[in-house]
Amino acid sequence: MFAEGGHVALLGKAGCGKTTVLRLATAVLAAGDPALAQKQLGLTAEPLPVPVLIVLREFEHACQTQSARYTRDVPGLLRFVDARFEQRHPGRVPRGFVSGLIRSGRAWVFLDALDEVADRDQRIVVRQAIEDLARAFPGNRLVVTARVAAYEDANTRLDADFNLAYVRDLTRAQWAPLVQRLYAGLEADAHFAAERAAKLLARIDEKPLLQEMVKTPLMVWTATLIHYADRELPEQRAELYAAYVDVLLGERLHEEEGAEAAQALRDERWPAADRQLYLTYAAYKTHEGVAEERARSGDRGALVVVDETTLKREILAPFMAETMMLDTSTLAGRRKAESEAGEFIKLMAERSGLLHAQPEGYTFGDHLTLQEFLAALYLVENRYGQERLAFLAEHVGQSWWREVILLMAGSLLRQSRQAQDFLLKELGALPGVGDPHAYGVAWAGWALLEIPEKRVGWHAGARAELAQRLVQVLWQNPPQTGIPARMEVGEVLGRLGDPRFSGPCGLPEFIPLPGGEFWMGDDDSTEKDEKPRHRVSVSAFALAKYPTTNAMFARFLGDHGYTNLEWWRGIPGGGYTVSDIARLYSAMYHLVVK
Repeated sequence: MFAEGGHVALLGKAGCGKTTVLRLATAVLAAGDPALAQKQLGLTAEPLPVPVLIVLREFEHACQTQSARYTRDVPGLLRFVDARFEQRHPGRVPRGFVSGLIRSGRAWVFLDALDEVADRDQRIVVRQAIEDLARAFPGNRLVVTARVAAYEDANTRLDADFNLAYVRDLTRAQWAPLVQRLYAGLEADAHFAAERAAKLLARIDEKPLLQEMVKTPLMVWTATLIHYADRELPEQRAELYAAYVDVLLGERLHEEEGAEAAQALRDERWPAADRQLYLTYAAYKTHEGVAEERARSGDRGALVVVDETTLKREILAPFMAETMMLDTSTLAGRRKAESEAGEFIKLMAERSGLLHAQPEGYTFGDHLTLQEFLAALYLVENRYGQERLAFLAEHVGQSWWREVILLMAGSLLRQSRQAQDFLLKELGALPGVGDPHAYGVAWAGWALLEIPEKRVGWHAGARAELAQRLVQVLWQNPPQTGIPARMEVGEVLGRLGDPRFSGPCGLPEFIPLPGGEFWMGDDDSTEKDEKPRHRVSVSAFALAKYPTTNAMFARFLGDHGYTNLEWWRGIPGGGYTVSDIARLYSAMYHLVVK
């Protein structure tokens, strides 16, 4: 990318390393070593250009707070560059030196994070200023970074003078060495660092969920940091997300230099607890706002985009006004609440990595699951007693809320007893005998299956209790639940362990039946096989109390039940293959259907 000519728009997802690339290039060029520049950046021409790094969110903040001095145009950018350098390195160079390098066409100007100019209208103006800068001083080279989603807006996209370059997802061959290097920096003992890195890599390799998450340097760093801090990555899904959110809401906001605006907002207005409260509430209300639409469409996978007006004015401003005790009956109170909400949205979009700016609004992370987790976190920390029970009764069985409710259980694991009560006394004990109760017990079972058995001492007891409740749902006579609910109950019961099949090899209880004689056949039958009527003596035998299950049949097939001739003596042709049985069932199906 750097070895080729022309201006560049470097695009990638959140945390993919765009800023790191600019910082690396800045450091390499500032070193003034041609050999290093050739090795790291592929540059062969001399003299080397002078790097100038501009963080666009800081420029935008300066335009907002010092509008008399800074404007969103070329002169404003140049004034900002000089003032920034003087602020960080007072007295090092004459006034106007850095902007003079740009005017002379001797610089590579790195402009970081165009998408972090959160207001779309202002982003359009800043984009125009960047294009004007490129045309005004053509000897320079400009490299601008942005997130892919934000760059899709044609009005904020740079013109054809900027070549596009994309940061791809990391492959294992790339993120595995990154884990090793990160651990080498975290641990002083090289041997111990290598050992810990190997354990983390093995852990990721065995968990598809983790493999999906470590596709950007940010997530590799997050996973490594969690593993390093806790000595083991969380084995439970909700806890992994919780650790991720804690890192992004905490360490992520501290990792960059020079963001005085964000620092002031963080220290003066929103401590960590408030940031989490506002963000989780916004995710919950966003999830709730599209529930009916998504339920009709059946589309769960797509990210939810909430427009800025809805997020600021309808969701966050009223909630923040309530928590800050602002009087929204007055115009001043409403304006104050909206201002707070707008500043909070900007901070989260710029710094947290949890709220992503899109052309049409904002999303919570790069995947719907993060929104679902944040909504679950809000519910477990802010809904209690009858209020939470009412929520569960209303939404259990609805596919749009399934992941939220399952993640609620995992989120409560920090207090083991609360998680147990949630599964057995709340979700798994919804009143009634209809679908809500059935789905509640089934989803409690699914949630329990996500909790490692070694994690809590009550796991076995809860497993047995929920299994008994599931059996009761299935044995309602007459049935009180619909077929879909009964199917889900049956599936989770099979995974938990059906108590009716607790004998050797998972067999049910067998009922003994005495032997004896009975009459078989009919002298008057038209079927030759039924003639003549005769007495038959039968030895004592036992009959399974319940019909054969899929699990039992699978064990039979796995033990070569159809190919072991010992079980098929006296039958013409001997044993049967699985293919024979498949053809038989196919023929039976077509006979029944037709």
